[in-house]
Amino acid sequence: MKLKQSLVLSLAVILTTPLIAADNSGIKNTTLFHQLSLASALEAAQSSIAECRKDTQNVSATVVDRNGLTQVILRDTNASAISSELSRKKAYTAANFQKNTTQLADLSDTAVGRSHGVLMSAGGVLITVNDIIYGAVGVSGSSTGAKDDLCAKAGAQVVIDAIIADKEQAVALEEAKAEVPEVKSKD
Repeated sequence: MKLKQSLVLSLAVILTTPLIAADNSGIKNTTLFHQLSLASALEAAQSSIAECRKDTQNVSATVVDRNGLTQVILRDTNASAISSELSRKKAYTAANFQKNTTQLADLSDTAVGRSHGVLMSAGGVLITVNDIIYGAVGVSGSSTGAKDDLCAKAGAQVVIDAIIADKEQAVALEEAKAEVPEVKSKD
């Protein structure tokens, strides 16, 4: 019974998400937000792993939304078991502190840095376009934090490029619509 309720609730959330994220200009009591699609999150994780494979590194990659909620976790065939959890913590930390984890190293030995669920170690990278945070990628399992970071940046960049291309295409479509003369009917 609980499984059925969970499925119904999940379906309701999925079906209403476009309504929540729709244009709400002029409405004072709601918020417009940007959410990565599952396809984009998966592409970021796969691209991160592919980048690390170039250097024969077996890693895990996690993509979270802007609130730090997990969208995708992928563990490469020979990546260590702990790398999945560490990649999730890096992505979560980047999203919640709204900074790449390399920028948070100074906090690692503080009470905040030792908080449960955060990891202020290289490999957590934000997915941002025009100061809008869409989510974050976390990578763990390579031989160094710098390599984790490089792979996470590669995954994030693929999605950033796609978001920019989508925005440019939307602008071009709007401009094309504006150039089409209005057809008047002969009534």
